[in-house]
Amino acid sequence: LPISQAKLFSKFFVPRSTSLDRSITMALWGQEYTIKLDSEKDFQGKAALLDVHMYTSVTSTAEKLNSGAIVVEGACCVVRSASDGNYYLLYQVDKKADVLNKLGIVEAPELEAVQCGMMG
Repeated sequence: LPISQAKLFSKFFVPRSTSLDRSITMALWGQEYTIKLDSEKDFQGKAALLDVHMYTSVTSTAEKLNSGAIVVEGACCVVRSASDGNYYLLYQVDKKADVLNKLGIVEAPELEAVQCGMMG
């Protein structure tokens, strides 16, 4: 294209996001954004349990959520892991406080490391 046409074209053309851009903006879900739940009582009526036969891995479910293959309401969902049989709450990275509040979950404060031993 001649330079004048290229400039005009670039004004109206918005390129698709690169895979790097998409990973930054779309990585709302991940294995690190999970909480292990004790029982079904922890989430019943508060968060959707995904089909336990179709979604059996936290990691692969997070990948499907990030790709848009799965869409859930409420910024969270629950997956039952086939490998250990536990329920895991998955939440969007920027919605943790809202989701925990909605489910009535209070996180235990992290303990500070203390050095033990004899001084002297």
